[in-house]
Amino acid sequence: MKRMLIKPDAIELNDLQLLIKNSSHQTLAMWALDCAKELLTLFELEYQADDRPRIAIEKGYLWASGHIKMPEAKKAILAAHQSATEHQNNLVACAIARAIGQGVSTIHVRTHAIGIVIYGITALIRQNPSINQNEIINAKAEWFYKKLLYWQNHVSDVSTWAPFLLKEED
Repeated sequence: MKRMLIKPDAIELNDLQLLIKNSSHQTLAMWALDCAKELLTLFELEYQADDRPRIAIEKGYLWASGHIKMPEAKKAILAAHQSATEHQNNLVACAIARAIGQGVSTIHVRTHAIGIVIYGITALIRQNPSINQNEIINAKAEWFYKKLLYWQNHVSDVSTWAPFLLKEED
């Protein structure tokens, strides 16, 4: 399941997209990992024995802190995406596993940040088909926005970073 129910250029995401654009890579990395952890709880309600998304998040934290290198984290990210493929009959779990993969990938490339939003919102729409889709989009976009504001104000609390995340951004 790669079909998303919201597109990155949706008007409801304009404020969030602007905040993402103006956030540091470090901020985006911590925000994406934090959001992924919260989405993981929905995945594990259905597939507690499938630990690939959880391992991807754990490896993401290790990667962002410089304790592991990209190849090890990439392997875990690809495993989370494989989990999504294997659970494509469950559209909610599939979207969440993809959201987690995209979220952890934000550590490597900041442009993956929108992926956790798109797949996360898709999962929630699929989970709640009786609720108005625009209500879910607006509420979840606001949730992602507030989480990102939090990390903009708290990224300095993180003491250990991988060297590539300490480099100046363009």
